[in-house]
Parts: sequence; C-alpha cells; structure tokens
Amino acid sequence: MKSSYLPLFLLSILFLIGCGSDEVEEVIEGEVFSSEQQELIDAVNAEAFSLNEKPLEIRDTELTFLDEISNARLIGLGEATHGTKEFFQMKHRIFQYLVENHGYKAFVFEMDMAEAMIFNDWVQHRTDGDITALMREKMIFWTWRTAEVRTLLEWMRTYNNGKTEEEMIGFYGVDTQATIYNRDALVDIISKVDTEVANEISVRTSDYMRMYELYSENYSDVTAIGIRESISFAKTEVELLVPKIEAALGIKEAMWALQLVRNMEQVETVIWGGERNNRYFQRDLFMAENTSWLFNLLGDDTKMVLWAHNAHVANDSGYTIWGGSQGKYLKETYQDDYQIIGFTFSTGSFTAVEFNGPLRSHTILEAPRQGSVNWLFSKADPVHFAIKTDPKNSTLNFWFQFSKSMMMIGSGFNGNSDDFYREVPIQSHYNYLIHMDQTNNSELL
Repeated sequence: MKSSYLPLFLLSILFLIGCGSDEVEEVIEGEVFSSEQQELIDAVNAEAFSLNEKPLEIRDTELTFLDEISNARLIGLGEATHGTKEFFQMKHRIFQYLVENHGYKAFVFEMDMAEAMIFNDWVQHRTDGDITALMREKMIFWTWRTAEVRTLLEWMRTYNNGKTEEEMIGFYGVDTQATIYNRDALVDIISKVDTEVANEISVRTSDYMRMYELYSENYSDVTAIGIRESISFAKTEVELLVPKIEAALGIKEAMWALQLVRNMEQVETVIWGGERNNRYFQRDLFMAENTSWLFNLLGDDTKMVLWAHNAHVANDSGYTIWGGSQGKYLKETYQDDYQIIGFTFSTGSFTAVEFNGPLRSHTILEAPRQGSVNWLFSKADPVHFAIKTDPKNSTLNFWFQFSKSMMMIGSGFNGNSDDFYREVPIQSHYNYLIHMDQTNNSELL
C-alpha cells in the first residue's frame, strides 16, 4: 500500500479527524485508518483498473475498461491541471486506443477553432514543415505548446499516412478566446471565390482583430457597436456566397466559412458582449455549440474525443452564471452518448503561471487534504489507475454520490494547494476518474 511515514505522536490527531468512525480498523506503516476509511480504501483497491506508471507504455489490455463506453459519440477527457505530463500522455494513449479499436475519428481540443485548423492541416499531411517550429509560432497558449502534445500530433500524422481523407483522423478546436486566426481563415476561403468581398471583409473587420488592445486602452460602446456591425456584414456576405463556395470548393468549405464568422461572433461576445464582468462565462456554452457543430461537419456517425480541463468536461450545472460547464450542455444534448473521464493526482509537479509572476514549474509535496478524493486515491495500492464513479461496491458507490473535495488547478497557481480544492458531486460530474499518484510538469517547447 502507498503510504507516508508519520511520527507516532500524530496518530491520535489522525484518529480524531477520521471519516466518521471512532473504531480504528488497523494501523499500517504508521498511519491510522478508521473502519470506514479502510473499507473505502479496500473498495478502491478492488474496483480500480491498474495502469502502467508510464502512460505511453500502457498496453491495450489495460484499457479494456474503455470498451464499456466505446459506443459513445463523444468522450470527454479532463485534466486536474493544465500542465501535467502524465495527464497529457494518458489522454494521448486513450485516444490512440479508441482510434485503433473503436473507430474514433477526431480529437477536439480546448483550443480556438481556426488555430486548430493549422494543426489539422499538418496531421492530415496537407502541410509540410517542422511541427516544433509550427507549434512555437502558431499555438496561442502555452498550455498545449508542449512536447506531450507534439508527440500526439506526430502520432496522428503517422496514423494518417497513406489513408484516404475519409479514413483519416482529425484535430479540431472549439474555443472562443482569440481573434488571431479566425478572420484571416475566413478571408482566405472567401478570396478563392470573390476577392472584392474578401478585401471588404478584411478592411471592415480591422477593429475586430484589435479587440483586446481596444478593450484595454480605448473601450467604448461606439467601438463595440462598430465591431458587431462589421461581423454582421461579414456574416451576410458569407451567407450570400454559400452557393458559390459550395460550387467551387465543396460543401465543407462553405460550412467552415459560416462557422468561422459564427466564431467571430462568439469571440466578440466573450471579450465584450453583455456585462463586462460576466461576458467570459458564455465561453462554455459556445464551446459546447462548436463541439456539436463538428458533428455536422464530420457526420453524425463520427465518434470524437474532447480534451479540456476537468471543470469544462464535467456535467456541472453550477460552473458559471450562464448555466453551467461545456460538459453540462453536452450531457443535456447527448445523454449517455457523452461519457466523461476526470483526472486526479496526489503529489508532484505541474506547469502553471505563478500568481502575479512567471510561468514555471510548481511542486506540491504535502499529502492531499484528509477525506478528499485525492487523499482516498493516494492510499490505494495501484500507483496509477482508473475507476468507475458508479462502482459495484455499495459503500464506495454511496460515497461517490455526494460532494467530495477534489483538487483542480487551472492555468494559475498561488503556491497553496489547499486553495484549489472544490466540492464536487463526483458521480453526477464524471463517469470515470483516472488517478496518477505522483506527477511531473509538462515539457514546454
């Protein structure tokens, strides 16, 4: 059993903060567990699907637990931090298994739509060049600009080698945070059928491309209205050109043109729309909308995997003031056709922005909070494992039905892990959890 060695004088303290039982079941290597705690630990040991400590070396036979959910149209893979090597590698390995054994065709990232188009071109062999240089130049956020994501993209490109377009797997984005690429991708499509309209869209939407700058320096209602009117102009022109785009470039390019201008609307709303302090929280609604649009693009029978933070993939109606997480909207739409896998860890390193400081590696050495999901899982025998949140064991099943503390860290960290525990109703938020006991930071490019 994984355990930490504690001085004997702490045993009485641990006894007093047990999970609701005064009866001590046993003392193991200096740690005291109440009978209820021991029963839960034993249940985790019995129910867990043990995994290799090196995720990319996991055998197919270790991943057969995924077969039970392999008919789902969409599987969400979370992460408890945005910078953990093992989380990223595990998601790569799961996607590979689902592609090779169950026909999944698309990896959908918490990445802006037009940004991901650049990397989809690369994995589908339409773009040559060094992937490291491409990632350094084109990826907007540091979170995905890592060696682990590079290895995933390289595997996808290798898998696609020699396959027809219909057989290829793809890389897509659904986020709505950046103006950098979507306007130019739209103009590129339009220019192939009508250069005059393309130029007009480019000129009129110049302020759209400067929204972050204008927001911080020269925000005004007049500016915001002008940007919305320019997007409306682009949308009208695209709609008029749809028959021409379809005839010249195909139906998918027409769909992309319409979606790119829709994405511009979404980004404008996220940056400026509504109340200035609340606008950002429509992002999850839009990410769910964009995920559903990909089924329209790729076909309703396409099976996809979603990569995002635990908080985004979870079925969480209370995540934002706008009605919930991306996963909540997806669960409402797809029901059992959307399956959710969250991630947890005990201790280790991860990449994050220091509050009011630089991007760097952080390390959590202290044991997880007593009674939390992380604490329980840290006491299990397997080092890395997956577990269902509705297990056969009735005690553990009951425990998962109620809110439990669970540590989740986003892109920033203040050095105090205790600030990053959230009360999570595990069973309603996730179908499975994957636990990595000790972790390492992602490798930035």
